[in-house]
Amino acid sequence: MSRLALLAYVWLLGGSVAACGGGSGPDYPPGFSIEALGSYLVAPGQNKSIEVTVYRQGGFQGPVSLGVEGAPDGITWSFTPNPATGNSSTLVVAVGESVASGGYYLTVRGIAGSLTHAVPLTIDVRRTP
Repeated sequence: MSRLALLAYVWLLGGSVAACGGGSGPDYPPGFSIEALGSYLVAPGQNKSIEVTVYRQGGFQGPVSLGVEGAPDGITWSFTPNPATGNSSTLVVAVGESVASGGYYLTVRGIAGSLTHAVPLTIDVRRTP
């Protein structure tokens, strides 16, 4: 399709050239999402640092309080910083010596006022030889 035909087609539909990809995109409501990729191998008695990314949209700039749900006894966690005021926070997961080997399925949750977002995170505890 020629450029002129494309412009005529867009005009007939009542759109604009910007709607075909030349504009700034749709307006998103203020909000956020979080990401903590993957499954992590941690030996008993060790710590693991995990980068948690906060994706902000629609001009949202508020602090996001982060937490972990589903951690069994012997697995502790902390975030730096918490709340996250920028685009990332470091999660440190500490696995106690007494934690049994196996997969532990946790949830990382971010909360900002009435907004909430959660992602899964797997901690695979294995003793090293």
